[in-house]
Amino acid sequence: HKKGKLLSGWQRRYFVAQHHFVKYYQDDTAGRPLLAAIDLDSVMVVRGNEAMGDVPGVFRLALLDGAVVLRAGSEVEGEMWVSKLEEMQQARIDAMMDDLGAESALV
Repeated sequence: HKKGKLLSGWQRRYFVAQHHFVKYYQDDTAGRPLLAAIDLDSVMVVRGNEAMGDVPGVFRLALLDGAVVLRAGSEVEGEMWVSKLEEMQQARIDAMMDDLGAESALV
């Protein structure tokens, strides 16, 4: 679920974490159009439930120009999403550091 605009409710969406993007769709049917993609390189913080108090499974992607609040189906699923997204971010950082090391070795 994705939190709608100010003072509106949750909107059910289908999310896919792929490469360094979180992509989301209206639903999980084949051939569905992509609604948006969030580049994890632009996410400053991936936080757990403190984003919205006691609502289970809620986490937030803090972007340079705002935030996207998401709600998984359960507390456990939300924790799994946060862990996976943090893991994806760390993998990108590690790859960039490896690239920098390889470039400096060439100099």
